[in-house]
Amino acid sequence: MNHLEGHYQASGDIGFTGVTPADRMLSAGYLASSTSYGQSGEAQTTVPSTNVLFGAGMMATRELISAPYHLMGMFRGYKDAGVSLVLASTLVPSHTYVIPVFNFATPASFLPQLPGDAEILTYPCQGSTGVNFQLAQNESPHPIPGRHLVVQPIGHPILVSVRNGNVLTITSASLIKVLTGAAVALRTPYSTKATDVNPAYLNDNEGYVLPDVPLEPNTQYQATIDGGNNAATFSRTFTFTTGS
Repeated sequence: MNHLEGHYQASGDIGFTGVTPADRMLSAGYLASSTSYGQSGEAQTTVPSTNVLFGAGMMATRELISAPYHLMGMFRGYKDAGVSLVLASTLVPSHTYVIPVFNFATPASFLPQLPGDAEILTYPCQGSTGVNFQLAQNESPHPIPGRHLVVQPIGHPILVSVRNGNVLTITSASLIKVLTGAAVALRTPYSTKATDVNPAYLNDNEGYVLPDVPLEPNTQYQATIDGGNNAATFSRTFTFTTGS
């Protein structure tokens, strides 16, 4: 209706309910903060398509969670989620892509969903399939400043998180190709709020392991991650399979 893209609206726009995603969540009866864990968030991308919406939502989801900060932002214990898809050609006739917008929020009468105090969560997790094998576009904020990911892609990040309010540390990690046992090069230090290049975008309870090279499509991998959840140590080993 307003022929605009992006996260922000202006007063006077058709359907205006708030400037920021958090403002719009508040007007719809949800918790308002986009910086507090599990209250509200929004993610947006584009996927190529001329005039077909079918499959665009799945493609967009896979694309967004291939980027570490979007992955973390989309996995924070929200109670509700919604998705909208629009053909960009309805905004500008020459544009040949779909714009998916994802909103995540927790109703004001609820608390975010949190794991148990001792639980360790990952994504990918045991048995995950169809995982994107690479991130070949630049994310904002950039996880590797100075590296052009279109030219030099990286592999799918592995999210690690514990209960919000706890402190996560990642002390070691490995990733191998199951069929051959070949090791995948990982970037270090493993990223938590204490070590990441963009610490403002992480909470103390979350971090990620980042392959320094693309993974292979349609391939099974085994990850092993060791670390700490507050004072308790943990070790997790799991397998997942990339898609095409």
